[in-house]
Amino acid sequence: MLRRRPRLLLVDDDALYRALVRHSLRLRFIVSEATNGLEALHRIADNIPEVVLLDMEMPGLSGLDTLMRIRLLRRLRDLPIVMLTAVTDRDTIVETLKAGASDYILKNSYTTTELVERILSHVPGFGLPSLSPTGIDEQHDAVASPPALWSQLKKPSSSSPSR
Repeated sequence: MLRRRPRLLLVDDDALYRALVRHSLRLRFIVSEATNGLEALHRIADNIPEVVLLDMEMPGLSGLDTLMRIRLLRRLRDLPIVMLTAVTDRDTIVETLKAGASDYILKNSYTTTELVERILSHVPGFGLPSLSPTGIDEQHDAVASPPALWSQLKKPSSSSPSR
């Protein structure tokens, strides 16, 4: 059974970079966009996504300020927020993670597969690959529910040595 794609809010002031990321993620996510932190807050208030991909350096409200405002709201404290930014300063990275970022990814230092998997790892119910009778479905067309995954994992394989 195929499950729906998670909704992702992509927040970046660079239109070209947003287009590149949107194209890379279009098969795994339903991508909506915001061009700055304030617009992101409005979009989240209207329709909470499963995950936010947030740039640090934007005019007006910075990514860090946007992150901190989101984390102030009790109902959004668990919303996965993945920073996708060019800011490489270690102190800023640590400050951002302490402020509640789920992950911190440097722009142009990842493959599309890595980006997708790192984002999905923070989205409950969407990060697990489906299991077929022969093993993991490498196409990741569907996601197994945790009980189904557990039942597959606890079955001994016929090729495992007996004790």
